[in-house]
Amino acid sequence: MATESAVTREFRANWILAKVDNKEPFQFVRFRKQITINPNLTDAVLFITADTFYRLRVNDTFVMHGPARSSPGNAAVDTINVTPYLNQKQNTITVEVFHGPSQFEALAQAPGLFCELEIQEGNTKRVIYTDGTWESYEIVAWNRQSPRFSTQRGWVEDFDARTEVPELWVPAKVIGKAGTVPWK
Repeated sequence: MATESAVTREFRANWILAKVDNKEPFQFVRFRKQITINPNLTDAVLFITADTFYRLRVNDTFVMHGPARSSPGNAAVDTINVTPYLNQKQNTITVEVFHGPSQFEALAQAPGLFCELEIQEGNTKRVIYTDGTWESYEIVAWNRQSPRFSTQRGWVEDFDARTEVPELWVPAKVIGKAGTVPWK
């Protein structure tokens, strides 16, 4: 399937947020969307970015982390072919998002996820995008007192599984379309 680049694409996706109780100095949240794929799947391309970083999994398989480096005011949108990770039944897209003070490779504005999946099933094209039907929750087991690697890098990832609580999924909060403040 030929898709336009993320630069020229007219996105349907919204920036979404998760309810977060622990705002400082950084936040960890998880988003998910469950989708059904028809047996005649031919191609699936995902466009994704997050503020500040993300880890993408499809059906519990790690696919990618990002986004690519970007300059202030111009969020990088990664384009990923996820066809090999989908099966012809129920699928789950899960994205862990870390939001924190800006390092040199990213500009932190506000915690958020922006994602759009274009699926080609035979002669039918379908688009699934971040909206209020996505679920989210805060991951509280990340230690917010962990040290930084250096001034040029983020914090050490210190996860204490003993403090993890059961996943309490709630609807994500829709902020707005591409170009919504603070993301240009």
